[in-house]
Amino acid sequence: MFELYRVEHVIRTEPQKLNFDFLDCLKYAINRQFSNKIILNVGLCIGLFDFENVGASRIMHVEGCTFTDTVFRLVIFRPFIGEILTGKISQCDNTGAWISMYFFADIFVSVENLPHPSRYIASDSCWIWDYETEDGVAELYLEKGSDVRFKVIDMTFTDVPPLERQSDGDPLGSSTEVRQVEPSFMLYGTMSECGLGCLSWWESNED
Repeated sequence: MFELYRVEHVIRTEPQKLNFDFLDCLKYAINRQFSNKIILNVGLCIGLFDFENVGASRIMHVEGCTFTDTVFRLVIFRPFIGEILTGKISQCDNTGAWISMYFFADIFVSVENLPHPSRYIASDSCWIWDYETEDGVAELYLEKGSDVRFKVIDMTFTDVPPLERQSDGDPLGSSTEVRQVEPSFMLYGTMSECGLGCLSWWESNED
C-alpha cells in the first residue's frame, strides 16, 4: 500500500524560518510542498520519510531566501494491483459505489464489480446483494457509511491542469463556478469475490 519514492530537489527556505533548526526548516518546506499532493504516475504523497543527502545552501540576495540541494525519500500511497484494502462507502449511485479511506477518497467500484446479483434502490441510494441461502434469498445492504473490503483492480493517473474558472459574459472571470475535472489519481476496485464487500457480511464466518 505504501512505498518510498526518491526525489532530488532544491528546497527554498524563507529567511524568517532560519532562526529554527535548519533540518526542521527543510522538513517543513518539503511537507508543505509535497504532503497530500498527487505526484503524476507515482501516487499520493503522505509525507517526508528521510533525507539521503543535504547539500550546499545558497542565499539569493534579492529575496534573502536559502536554496538547498537535497535528496530525500517520500512515503507514497500507491496500492499494488490485487491488493486488498478496507474503506468506507461514501456514496452510492446507479453506476456503482464510491469508497473513501481516511486519507484518500477517489476509489470507485462499478456495477460490474459489485457482488452478483445486485440491484440499486434509488429511494435509499443503496445497493442490495440478493444472496441465495438454503433458506431463501437474503438481502445484504451496501450503503453509505458501510465498512467494506475491496480488491484493487486498476489505477489511473490524469494530468489535470489548473482549474479554469468559467466566465460566461464576464471578461474578468469572476464567477465562482469551476469546471469539473477528473481526479488526478483514481483507484478502481472489485467487491464481487468471496470475502469482499461489507465487513458485517462476513463477521460470523471470521469469528
